[in-house]
Amino acid sequence: MGKEGSVLVPVLVVCIVFAATLGAQYRESRLELMINNNLYRKQKLFYLAEAGLVKGFYKLKEEPDWKPEENYYSLGPEEGFSLEIWEKECGQYLISRGCKGEGEFYLTAKFKVSDNPKGVELLWWKEGLP
Repeated sequence: MGKEGSVLVPVLVVCIVFAATLGAQYRESRLELMINNNLYRKQKLFYLAEAGLVKGFYKLKEEPDWKPEENYYSLGPEEGFSLEIWEKECGQYLISRGCKGEGEFYLTAKFKVSDNPKGVELLWWKEGLP
């Protein structure tokens, strides 16, 4: 007598621990999903800006005096890149801005048109503006 329901307390404790673990796991997986989405967006913008640098250096190799006249090159719905050439006292810079929706990402490359026929020398590149 008095032992009816004695298993109920341990089963209830196990259920509470399981529910707490399940809730924590859901929260962790949701956080990981948000982090991965942010990394994917940033990487997509980086690759769009990199495509701009490749296009710009291709054009500069073909025509060393080329200046980007088109402001935006579309690569898909609401995504693409724009190019600019900045000339400063310390050299020339090719700026590529990758755009996708509301996001944007800049890559800058310092270059020099070499004396070789149709040659462009990349001095350095970095993320962001000069």
